[in-house]
Amino acid sequence: MMTQPACSFDWLTDVVADQPMHRVRVLGHGLWGPTLDLGDGTLLKLVRHRAGIGAGLDIHANEARVLAALGGRPLGPLAVPRLVDQATFAAGSRAAVEGYAAWMRITRVAGTPCSEERLARLSHRDRYRLAGSFGESVAILHREAVAALGDASTRLDDRVQALLNGLAAASPADRDLCAALTATLAAIPAVRGFIHGDFHLSNLLVGEDGLIFGVVDFAEAGRGLREIDLAYLHWLPSIAAEARRGYEAAAGPIDDVAYNLAGAIYALTSAVILEQNGEAAGADRRLLRTCVEAIGLAR
Repeated sequence: MMTQPACSFDWLTDVVADQPMHRVRVLGHGLWGPTLDLGDGTLLKLVRHRAGIGAGLDIHANEARVLAALGGRPLGPLAVPRLVDQATFAAGSRAAVEGYAAWMRITRVAGTPCSEERLARLSHRDRYRLAGSFGESVAILHREAVAALGDASTRLDDRVQALLNGLAAASPADRDLCAALTATLAAIPAVRGFIHGDFHLSNLLVGEDGLIFGVVDFAEAGRGLREIDLAYLHWLPSIAAEARRGYEAAAGPIDDVAYNLAGAIYALTSAVILEQNGEAAGADRRLLRTCVEAIGLAR
């Protein structure tokens, strides 16, 4: 697990002067920064200048743009956060000195956060139901977001290509692989459309019925190959087959080349981030090799 920077929020009143600080608590730490529960039904997401692949300001601006366009309206049965306010930190401000680039205030989505630990504790029946809900929720998100956004969906950023460009810049040793993945991506005649871009268990909220109720963290949302939102199934063999069936029942067949390409891109992303932080990435490099071989690229 990557080490998180120490948090000191004595400057928080600069951002949320309307909130008593004793009610504020750290809800969790993401790659780009912490999320704070303000105790009034809203959350504050803080974004650092540097953390993963790319720049924090770009990540922040993309999420703000997507959330503003979605307007907080449910996507079918899926709840999503509503953007309340957002801004960047001024150079020289106390937050900027601590490495933060921007902040975003959003509504809190109800539900219980999902995780691999929670998944492991489920009975076989409940895991089976959650897997089907995972796949179906991806399909619903794709369909309903396009309907909600209308023509605006075609103006969203191509986040997958942006990620590949960022990976090539961050890891010179992987530039040839990034070029090969880019060429494979361009050659796939698979369906493009709205993607969440980070459909990870930690970004899913489960309702009392044990099914996916809400989706959060739209920082990587945009246009792209729809199989990108199934990429994390490569790390979740206990639910992958049923999740794929749930998706295909709602949206049609998955392109296997696109599915393995998605796995390769996200395995490479995870490996590069770990290595940038001085951590071992052997498991992700092995998964990368498996996915690359599945799409016919030699390493």
